[in-house]
Amino acid sequence: MKTLIKKRGSLFIIPLLSLTFILIFSLSALAATNFSVTTDSSSYGEHSTVHIRLKNTGTDNLNLKYMWWQVIIRKGGGTEVYTGDPKQPPGTPNTLAPGETARWSWNMRDNEGNYQPAGTYRIKVHIDHPKRSYSKTKVSSNFTIGGGGGGGGTAKVNLRSTRKVYSKGGTVTFKLRNTGTKELDTSRFSWIIYRSTSSGPQARSTHNSRPAGIPDPMPVGYVGSWSWDMRNNSGNFVNADDYELEVKLLDEGIEANCFFKVKP
Repeated sequence: MKTLIKKRGSLFIIPLLSLTFILIFSLSALAATNFSVTTDSSSYGEHSTVHIRLKNTGTDNLNLKYMWWQVIIRKGGGTEVYTGDPKQPPGTPNTLAPGETARWSWNMRDNEGNYQPAGTYRIKVHIDHPKRSYSKTKVSSNFTIGGGGGGGGTAKVNLRSTRKVYSKGGTVTFKLRNTGTKELDTSRFSWIIYRSTSSGPQARSTHNSRPAGIPDPMPVGYVGSWSWDMRNNSGNFVNADDYELEVKLLDEGIEANCFFKVKP
């Protein structure tokens, strides 16, 4: 009877030892290859730069040759707005030693070059380690763009013509001042001149390129200027009338107008 109990006890202890060994081995393997993803701030101003850090938190070297990264906006459950191209960020090493950190940045633009709107975002990183059968995706904590965070400043301009009345066939000069508290993205700049009539504004001369006198970016306080020779799209001088200039900075989402008269 004693022998039987001893055998049963041994049979019971062996599975427990096996389970403990498997658990310890699994935790050890998990700690061997691991990483974290963070950003340098939780709040950024519009059109600024997000600095990203990937740290090797494991005990073995981390291979970055088989990684990819994305920026996702939390709206709608998480939508991709940018995918790193190339997948491994430029300047990062192929191998990251334990405790070391790889760094790169995101300029808040999507893959088409458009700035992303105010909202809540995350950085998403995936790393494969084929030799260790390791495949893991991790995301950073939330960070916000806009809403006054990060000292982004205010986008604002003042637009005027140098005179209120011009003679037909002359030259009209316009001035645009950055009166906000941030430098402006003027890469997509539209200016259109309309003729005012009793039936409302009618397009008279359209220009969809940034004038040479407007830099990109446009510093705070900067005054840029350009001229219009009073010719329409056909190359003919416009008639005497009241006119309106409309300027749009498409990536800033702002618009400005000024009015002037052309006399005979």
